[in-house]
Order: sequence, then structure tokens, then C-alpha cells
Amino acid sequence: MSFDELKNTHVLTPKEFTIFSDCMSFFVMEYEGYFENLSFKEQVKFMKANCPFPNCKVCSKVEEWLKRKEKLKF
Repeated sequence: MSFDELKNTHVLTPKEFTIFSDCMSFFVMEYEGYFENLSFKEQVKFMKANCPFPNCKVCSKVEEWLKRKEKLKF
């Protein structure tokens, strides 16, 4: 599961995907080295836990998508 995989789904609206992408870029720059070494799932969890916007639901949508994908694997 990856950013590119998410990009090719309809989980997020184009606006939500832009927000998610911008946030991910911020975290990559802000936590250089550490953030890049996390798995995509761990990155999403980290972003959600450190989000400065309490009402944002974008990471929650991505987490739900990741959970559904994991269930399909088993």
C-alpha cells in the first residue's frame, strides 16, 4: 500500500487528495529522515496524530482504506 496506489483510487476527492499530498510533503520536510523511514501506514498514523487541524478527516479516510485493503489480503 502506497501513496501511488492511493492516488489511483477514488478514496479521496481531488481536493482531499491535494490536501493529503500537501500534508505529506510538510511532514517529509519537517521530520526529514524519520518520516521517510516509516511505512506508508505508519506515515498516515503519524500524520493523523500530529495534524494541526482537529476537524480534518482526510487521514481517517486513508486509514479506513488501508484497513479494508489489509482485510482483503487475508
